[in-house]
Amino acid sequence: MLPWLLPRDFKERTPERTPLAIFSPAPAASLSDQWLARRFYDDGVPLQVVETALLLGSLRRLIRPADAPRLSPIRSLAYCRPVIEELRAHPAPESYLNYLRLKLRQVAADVNVFR
Repeated sequence: MLPWLLPRDFKERTPERTPLAIFSPAPAASLSDQWLARRFYDDGVPLQVVETALLLGSLRRLIRPADAPRLSPIRSLAYCRPVIEELRAHPAPESYLNYLRLKLRQVAADVNVFR
């Protein structure tokens, strides 16, 4: 992990408790994303829930009917906030995160998302 991604008061925290470490204060993170990442951290949102929400939110956008209007890119962590709330209310099984990672790789290969 890159040092500037860690919160200033980072000590010996478990990875599950540091969603802030992913998002801020990364050079490209907006102030609102940094604030929201801190909020997730303060609220005790596990890192696995944040990652699951990011993957699930991205996949929901990518796996749409071909004739659906094209959506603009996700530019803010705020997009994932409702998904995080959904996952906190109805936790996903542990194996679901690995499934989402695999599914994203498959979808990306099919539609050349990352090229």
